[in-house]
Amino acid sequence: MDAPAPPQGATTTTNPDGTTVPMNPQAPPVAPMYGAGPMDQFSIAINAMEVALANIKARRPPPTCWKCGKPGHIARACPDKEKKDKEKEEKEKKMLEKERERRKKKNLKRKEKRKAKAEKEKNQDEEGGQE
Repeated sequence: MDAPAPPQGATTTTNPDGTTVPMNPQAPPVAPMYGAGPMDQFSIAINAMEVALANIKARRPPPTCWKCGKPGHIARACPDKEKKDKEKEEKEKKMLEKERERRKKKNLKRKEKRKAKAEKEKNQDEEGGQE
């Protein structure tokens, strides 16, 4: 059963176990902090921010990589990145090699055309000179 409410103006109250305790509706007085300076306030603020950040990190799910789609890391730190980078590099090398081969063939055809044209002109000059 609930204990009866203390009469108004009373300064003590009785607990259910029979002990009497002072009833103080006001908060206890707090001693002024003469020694708390800007650095103390700064460190208190830093600690509060660290606690808040820890709470945010605890609620946040682990990051998911945009490259491989696996959780636990971000794209910059992706273990598959090196593998993909090597594949990309090899692909670029192959493309460059194909381009070189294509240019070689094109240059060879040009040289053959020039040579054939020069021979044709030479033959025409010889025929023109023999008449």
